Amino acid sequence: MNQPIARPGQFLPSHLQAVGERTSARLPSILSKLGQVAGLLHDIGKYNPQWQKWINAIASGASPSNHPGHAQAGAFWAAKQLGALGNMIALCVAGHHRGLYDFSQLEGVLKAYSDEIEAAIAQTPSEFLPSTLNVTPDQVLATYGESGSQLSMLIRILFGALIDGDRADVAQFEGTLPSTKFAEIAVLRDKLASYVAEFSGTSPVNLARKRFYEECRQFAQKVVLQNGGGIFDLTAPCGCGKTLSGAQLALDIAGRLNKDRVIYVAPFISILEQNASILAKVLGRENVLEHHSNFDPKSEAYEHKIAGERWLHPVVATTAVQFFESLFESSPRRCRKLPSVVNSVIFIDETHTIPTNVLNPVMEALQILSAHWGCVVILSSASQPDYSKFPVNITSVIADPDDYFRAFRRVRYEMI
Repeated sequence: MNQPIARPGQFLPSHLQAVGERTSARLPSILSKLGQVAGLLHDIGKYNPQWQKWINAIASGASPSNHPGHAQAGAFWAAKQLGALGNMIALCVAGHHRGLYDFSQLEGVLKAYSDEIEAAIAQTPSEFLPSTLNVTPDQVLATYGESGSQLSMLIRILFGALIDGDRADVAQFEGTLPSTKFAEIAVLRDKLASYVAEFSGTSPVNLARKRFYEECRQFAQKVVLQNGGGIFDLTAPCGCGKTLSGAQLALDIAGRLNKDRVIYVAPFISILEQNASILAKVLGRENVLEHHSNFDPKSEAYEHKIAGERWLHPVVATTAVQFFESLFESSPRRCRKLPSVVNSVIFIDETHTIPTNVLNPVMEALQILSAHWGCVVILSSASQPDYSKFPVNITSVIADPDDYFRAFRRVRYEMI
């Protein structure tokens, strides 16, 4: 009997093992087993003899019309055998092509594919049918929270890791996986500091900018995080150099506290392109990913399209729409980047532009990332929203912002 294949030329067992390893590697250690199991289970539906008949016909050059489902078998096994955590895995496995289902949809989907599921599981080797996990629901919930929003974030990040593990293994097999070798955060931190050191103006405005920059750096050296994360407020007037000072602040924190990357978020493409070009000039274009809608998916380079799905660069510059939609999305392409948001420094520029009608879920998502996923969030604006109504602890980077507003005042208003 021929060895089952995942696609022409690639054996199914090796694909399942590789995806398990890749998915596990994209997650924090407490979730690594869940990632491994999701990877092992995601394609066991391909053990279905009908699916093998279909893929072998493809391999021989035919064009069969009947395409058996395959994502449901692993989801069924996880839901049946692995308890509450298995349900999370099941959602990820069932949706790894079409996107995440709601919990309420999953049972109906699995019933609809019962024949394919039964045929696949009957042929699946036991090593790809785990019956236990090395972590309990209580351990996972104690770390990542148990509210609906917290569980939603957990499932999306697990899902994103599975998507990346699967897609990356296929690209590796096909020889199309782009390089992910970048400069270390510490190198980029020092590059930016050397660039800023070249400014030598001694006007009152330049001296105030230098003082602001130094205060940001001093804050980065003493900041203490709670559970690896925190939310910080960088309030300062226009013209004080928030872009470079904020970037230095983010890189200093990332370098000192072992964060994986800096994600710069701007509300408008005009602002983003301008600031991203400065960062790319100083830090090297190869280390800065610029990701926004001005890139045409039909014409941009394949490497950039994949980089935009993965966000592995040490510095990612993106729009608020791209960033915030990804936190709430269910599509494989959007969720794929979420494991790269974990353990990052997120610098959100011009926070006053966040629409008030979405500010509540946005702040909740940022609080979850900072409290449970090791993210440092920096909210930067000259006119911050009122955060007092949100149950989050926000620490100011600048001790006396009013001092800088006085230093950078350009006009004086008088009542006539």
